[in-house]
Amino acid sequence: MSQEQHVQDKTDSRVTGKYPLQQEKVLDQILERREYGKAVSTVSISKRMRKQCEKDLPIGYDSAKDKFKSTWSNKFMKSHGLSVRRGTNIKGTSIFERRHRIENYHWWVQFGMRLDPISSESESESESGGYVDTIPDGSGSESESESESSSSMDSKSSDS
Repeated sequence: MSQEQHVQDKTDSRVTGKYPLQQEKVLDQILERREYGKAVSTVSISKRMRKQCEKDLPIGYDSAKDKFKSTWSNKFMKSHGLSVRRGTNIKGTSIFERRHRIENYHWWVQFGMRLDPISSESESESESGGYVDTIPDGSGSESESESESSSSMDSKSSDS
C-alpha cells in the first residue's frame, strides 16, 4: 500500500468520522478537562458531541438519527487513545486507614443504638408484649383522672 492510498484512507469518513470538525472540538474539550485531572465518562462525551453538533449544525446532521450513544463514544475514545477513569474501591485502602470507621461503627452498635429514638420505641413495645393500648383517634391511652371524671359523669346522669 503506497503513501498516497494511506492518505486517501484518512480522509475517508470511516476513519475521520462523519463530523470531523465537531469531533476535534469535543476532543479538545476532553483533553482540557483531563489536564485538570478530572474524569470524562462516555455519557459526557456523547452529550458534548450532541451539543456541539446542535450548535454548529454541520451538513447532514439530523438530531433524530445522530444520537452518539455509548457505542459511538467507545469507538471515539479508542480511535483517539482515551480511556475511562474508574474510581477506586475501599479494598484499595489498608485496614489501618479505615480503622476509625470500624471503631465508630462498633461504638454505635454497642452504645449509640440505645440512644436512638427508634430503638427505644421498639424496647417499650417488647416490654408490653408488642401491644400498645391506643384510642382510635390517636391521642394515646386515657389517663386515670380522665377515666374517673367520665365515670362520675355517668353516675350523675344515671341519678337524674
